[in-house]
Amino acid sequence: MNDVRRIAIVGAVLALGYLAGAAGGVLAKAGIIARLDAPLPTNPPVGKSLTIGWTLIIPGGGGLTGTAVVLRLYPAHAGAPVDAPAREDRPGHWVASVMVPAGGLATVGIGIPGESCIGSVCHPALDFFTVTEPSGSPLPSPPALHVPATSTSLRPSNGGPDEASVLLIAVFLIGSVLVARALAVRRRT
Repeated sequence: MNDVRRIAIVGAVLALGYLAGAAGGVLAKAGIIARLDAPLPTNPPVGKSLTIGWTLIIPGGGGLTGTAVVLRLYPAHAGAPVDAPAREDRPGHWVASVMVPAGGLATVGIGIPGESCIGSVCHPALDFFTVTEPSGSPLPSPPALHVPATSTSLRPSNGGPDEASVLLIAVFLIGSVLVARALAVRRRT
C-alpha cells in the first residue's frame, strides 16, 4: 500500500507542476504592451531601412528573454506585410530593422510567432501584443488592411496546452489526491 500511495503522491506533484507551467504559458502573453520608442514615420521613402524600437511592458514584471519576437510592417497600399525578427538589445527593450516595401508604411504589429489552426490545418501566425504610441495611446490600424487585433488573448499559445489538456491534468491531479487520501485513511484503520 505504501508504494501505491507514493506513486499517487508523485503523480499528483508532477501533474501539479505541469498544470502550473501550463497555466503560466497560457497567461504569459496576456496583457503585454509594446510601447514604441518614437512615433512611426509618416510617408517614409520606399526602400528606406527603418529601425523601430519598443519596450515590452509585461504585467507582473518578468521578461521574454530567449523568446522570438517579430515586427510586422503593414504596407499603406496593396502588398503583403513584411516581417522582421527583433532582438533584445537590453532587458525589456527590443529593436528590429525593416525595409519600407513598395506599398509604403501604414502601421506595424509586434508579436510572437506561432500557428493558427482550424481543425487539422495550421498556418503560421503571430500572437500580437497591444502596440502603443510613445504616449501610451493604441496604435491605429487602418480597417482596409484587415490587420489582426493588436491585443493578446488568454488563449493558449502555440505549443502550449489547450483547455482540454489542462482540464484533464486538473482531473488527474484531483483524482490522485483523492486516491492518496483514501489510501492514507485505509492504512490508518
